[in-house]
Amino acid sequence: MAAKQLPPGWEARICPRTAKVFFVDHKTKETHWNLPDGIDAAPEQSQPGVGIYVNGKKLSETEISMLQNMSPVPLQSGNYWYDKKCGAVGFLNGPCIGVLKANLHIGPDMSAEASAGDTGVFLNGRQLHTVDFHTLKGIGTKLDKGKYFLDDHGHYGKEGTSDPLGQVDLMKMSSIGGGGRKSIFVTPDMDLDLEQLMAANAVPADIPE
Repeated sequence: MAAKQLPPGWEARICPRTAKVFFVDHKTKETHWNLPDGIDAAPEQSQPGVGIYVNGKKLSETEISMLQNMSPVPLQSGNYWYDKKCGAVGFLNGPCIGVLKANLHIGPDMSAEASAGDTGVFLNGRQLHTVDFHTLKGIGTKLDKGKYFLDDHGHYGKEGTSDPLGQVDLMKMSSIGGGGRKSIFVTPDMDLDLEQLMAANAVPADIPE
């Protein structure tokens, strides 16, 4: 049977809470467990949502094997961004969900639009998601609109300078699951707060308990 491709503007994601596939309509910013009536997937060589993508690149078997050796849980398919400078990681178009080791040789450099942020605050080139901004404010950072660096020791400061403004606990950067250095690939048995999960990853509101 031929694999299917979603229509333009649609994306398939895996829900971290249930491991079920759901669909995102980026035009309306709505989410659905099933494709609405009249929306049909077209035949294509590859199926969206299958595989592991980091910063827009599908990882090779060698890269996946390397990550699996570092992860205590099986890797889950998904589309992620990864900040090589500090190790932060999250779902594409979403905030940070955990922190890995920095400088892993996986995927290309992260794009400014990785989190679909609109805060005017850039950290290592990524415009922060609103959830990230409030999380970082909540742990004591002094961030106004502008560009900042953050290293893998938690030192942050104005981009282009070497003097840090302060230091943050990287283990508290994650906006869900209590923070911490987790697997890049979220598993459905994580203890996530439903409202935070929905805000962070656009999970359908009728997600079952």
